[in-house]
Amino acid sequence: MVRYGLILSIVLVASIAAILLTQFSFTALYNQTLAELRDIKSSLSKQMVPTEKASPITEKTILGREYKVIIEKDSWNPDAGKSYSPKEIKIKVGDTVTFINEDSVAHDLKHNTFYSGFIMPGKSWSYTFKEAGTYDYICASHPWMVGKIIVEDTHISQQTSSLQTTSLVQPSQTIQPLGKVVKDPSDIPPPIDRTENKLVKLTLIIKEVVAEIDDGVYFEFWTFNGTVPGPLIRVMEGDTVELTLVNPSSNKMAHNIDLHAVNGPGGGATVTLVKPGESKTFRFKALNTGAYIYHCAAPLPPDHIARGMYGVILVEPKGGLPKVDKEFYVVQGEWYLTSNEKGLQNFDRDKALQEHPVYITFNGHVKALTDNMKAKVGERVRIIFGVGGPNIGSNFHVIGEIFDKVYLGSPSTYIANEETVYVAPGAAGIFEFKLDVPGKYTLVDHALYRILKGAIGYINVTGSPNEEIFYPQP
Repeated sequence: MVRYGLILSIVLVASIAAILLTQFSFTALYNQTLAELRDIKSSLSKQMVPTEKASPITEKTILGREYKVIIEKDSWNPDAGKSYSPKEIKIKVGDTVTFINEDSVAHDLKHNTFYSGFIMPGKSWSYTFKEAGTYDYICASHPWMVGKIIVEDTHISQQTSSLQTTSLVQPSQTIQPLGKVVKDPSDIPPPIDRTENKLVKLTLIIKEVVAEIDDGVYFEFWTFNGTVPGPLIRVMEGDTVELTLVNPSSNKMAHNIDLHAVNGPGGGATVTLVKPGESKTFRFKALNTGAYIYHCAAPLPPDHIARGMYGVILVEPKGGLPKVDKEFYVVQGEWYLTSNEKGLQNFDRDKALQEHPVYITFNGHVKALTDNMKAKVGERVRIIFGVGGPNIGSNFHVIGEIFDKVYLGSPSTYIANEETVYVAPGAAGIFEFKLDVPGKYTLVDHALYRILKGAIGYINVTGSPNEEIFYPQP
C-alpha cells in the first residue's frame, strides 16, 4: 500500500512538472513570436514612411493619400503646349490632390464640384476627393489647360506620409473693394486743334480690382487705368503713337492690348504681352480717321474683355473734328456673373458661352450715368460711343433726340438724321445732335429689356422751354 502511494505521488509530481514545462515553453514561444512580429512591423513602417534620406519627390510621387500636380511654366501661353504634369492621375476616394503653380501668372481650376480661386505663382491649392468618378477639369482663365483625375471607389489603406503639403492659398483671395470702376463720361482729353503731326506718348497701367457693379454686388474687374472703359485715347491722323503697357507685379494675369486703329499684326497684341511685373512699349502710326475699340487680347481674349478690358481710340482728321459744346464718352458692355445677389460674384463662363449676361451696362455700373451728364438748351452734343462686348452689340438710341450726324467710319462719310443705330461688339462710333428743349434725355440700348439689366443713362438738360418745338401743355 505504501509502495502504491509512493508511485502515485511520483506520477503526480511528474505530471505537474510536465504541465509547468509546457506552459513555460508556450510562453517563451509566444514572447519570441511577438518580438518577431514587432520587428516585422518596425521594418515595414520604415519602408512605408519616407525619411529625410528619401529620394526626391516628383509630381507622380504618392505621399500617402496626397498627390501632386504641377501647373507647368508657360501654361498661360496656348502656343507653348504646356498645362499640367501629370495631365491624368488615378487616385482613391479620400485622397487629396495638391496643385502647385510653377507658372508666372495665376491660374484657377474649375470643375462642376470644385473651384480653386486664383492660385498665385509659387503657391498651391489642395482638394480632397470624397466621391468616385472621373473629374475633367480646366483652368477657368486658360481653358486650353485640361486635366483629368480618375477617383476609384476602393482605397487600399496606406500610412500617411509625414511629408504633407499644406495649401498655401485659399480658394478666394482677400481683396479690398475699390468702390467703383465707373469712367466719368465727361473725363475726355481736349479736342485736336492742330494740323501738324507729332509723337504722342501714352502709358496704360493694367489694374485688376474688385469693385461694385450694382448696389452691394461686387465683381473682379480687369481694367486699363482702373476704369471701365479705359481712358479715351485721342490722336490725329498721321500722328505716331508710342504706347507703353504696364502690368504691375501685384496683378495675377498676363495681358496685352489690341487697338483696332493699328495697322499691324494683332493690332499691337503680338508685341505687348506682359506678365505681372513687366512692361512693353511699341509705336504705330494712326493712318485712318474714326473711332475704334481697343481691348485686351491675351488668352482667352473674351474672358479679358468680359472683365472690362476695353476702351476707345479716336483718330481725328487734321485740324480736328468740328467744334461742339459738350462731349461725352460712353461704352457699353455685358457682364457674366454667377448671380446678381449681394456680395462678391465670380465670372461665369457658362453664361458667357450661352450669351446670357446678368448685367448690361454703360461705363461699368448699372448707375454709371445717372447724374453726371449735364448740358444746356442750344448746345451741340457729341457722344463717343463704343461697345466692348464681348458678345452683344448695342442698338444705341437717345429717347427724345435724333442724331444729326453719325460717324461709323470716317467723319467725312457721316450719316444724317438717324434715330437708332446698331454698333457691333468691338466697334465704336460718333453721334452728334443739338439740344432744343430742356428735360431728361434717356440713353438706351433699344433692345429694351436690356434696360432691366442696367443699360440706361441720362443727360440732364437745363434751359428755357421752346414751345415752337415741344408743347408740354397744348
